[in-house]
Amino acid sequence: MRRRYASPGGRDEAVEAIRVLTVAKRSARHEQIQAVNQVRALILTAPDELRARFADLRAAALAEAVAALRPRPGDAVGSAPSTTARSPCWPTATRASG
Repeated sequence: MRRRYASPGGRDEAVEAIRVLTVAKRSARHEQIQAVNQVRALILTAPDELRARFADLRAAALAEAVAALRPRPGDAVGSAPSTTARSPCWPTATRASG
């Protein structure tokens, strides 16, 4: 007895457009989940005041609150990248030449 398999239907432009949008939506959702998970992991190791500030926020509120954070002049965070680049343990090949 011979099996019959479903043959793929022809893909017109509308069907292809919907497929592309579905893939883009799935990818964006995956990236959003990864970003929120990264932020939550960083919050676990943050100082007590930051942990308390972001502890009870849901994903959407957490993303909005974190997006509003900006380094200000005089913050230790603002000088961290330049300090790290000059660190002796930083790989020589990636150090800024100057």
